[in-house]
Amino acid sequence: MRYLSAGLFIGIAINFFVFYPSPGITIVPEFTAALKNVDGMKASPYKVNKGHFAVRRGKTLWQIKPHGEIALKIAPEKELVSFSGDGTHYIAYEKVGKEIEFFSTKGDRFWKLDSREYPWLSRNGKIIFLLNGDHSRVRVLNNNGNLTDAPTFAGRLCTVIAFSSENDFGGAGFLDGSYFFVNDQRKLLIKDRTPDGDPVKGLAISPGGKYFMIHYGSTAADSVLLVNPSEEEKAVIPLKEIHLSRSTMLIDDQGNGTVLEGDHILHFDSDGDIRFVVQIAPKGRGHGSLAMGEGFVAAGYTDTTGTGRAVVFDREGRIIFSRTCTGESFMDVKALGPNLLLRGSDNLYSYSLLRADPQ
Repeated sequence: MRYLSAGLFIGIAINFFVFYPSPGITIVPEFTAALKNVDGMKASPYKVNKGHFAVRRGKTLWQIKPHGEIALKIAPEKELVSFSGDGTHYIAYEKVGKEIEFFSTKGDRFWKLDSREYPWLSRNGKIIFLLNGDHSRVRVLNNNGNLTDAPTFAGRLCTVIAFSSENDFGGAGFLDGSYFFVNDQRKLLIKDRTPDGDPVKGLAISPGGKYFMIHYGSTAADSVLLVNPSEEEKAVIPLKEIHLSRSTMLIDDQGNGTVLEGDHILHFDSDGDIRFVVQIAPKGRGHGSLAMGEGFVAAGYTDTTGTGRAVVFDREGRIIFSRTCTGESFMDVKALGPNLLLRGSDNLYSYSLLRADPQ
């Protein structure tokens, strides 16, 4: 692995970033690391103790602080594992088996259950979705492992399962247009169908569960349904692109939604009115991600040439920087306050976006 000095970091910033005017924001590289040698990476001397990023490679998971210090590393012995979004809990299961086990990543074993279902964990592991073999049913379990009172939701072929980036709200959508959302107590918040029963292609939940987005459509047209359950309000936003695979979406607790499309990123408000459009290098088929930090939104995706790209813009739609990583076949983004983590196919890149002007 090649360690990068402060001088080389400046070179990277000059050569790989395209800076745009955005007053009061300074971009500070924190660390870089090869995924095959995360344990040997060099952390930034500027310690940031708040929170951590959960990074997974195969069965190994690291909790990495924004400046690069490894808070925890775990590599479960079980054949298959499903981790919570924050990397604090996991469920171990077998490819051909009938048992699942729930653990904390600190080594605590909580329970074992008879189940042949595929487990999905929420952000903090407070709720678990159990998807059956033919993808026609989802059971919602809490972290005490009691299956007897687990609510069940059924549809024709589950197409997407999603959780909020904070807290523990979750939802699932189906090919027949049905969808549901629950909170961390498994209380049903929304259960409905898309207009005309079009397939659900994507879901997004705001961090505090105040707003929900449902991407649906056919081979003719796609739309996003924005729902505020507290006021029983809905807004429909037509999309320019027809998404043949799962969509990439994001929504905040004020109802501002973001959708990653072919050659642009669409941003709209809680009434469904378009606030701005960010033009990007065209996205290819495959992976895409969006993350929301303090004062910025980051997008990671694979372009039409198979190269990983990242774009970061502020809440007014002004691009702060963009990066093209020719050695990465995809790019995933994670945000934590003012900190940003880019995870490519081979490397990690961490930055702080510091504001000089008051928020």
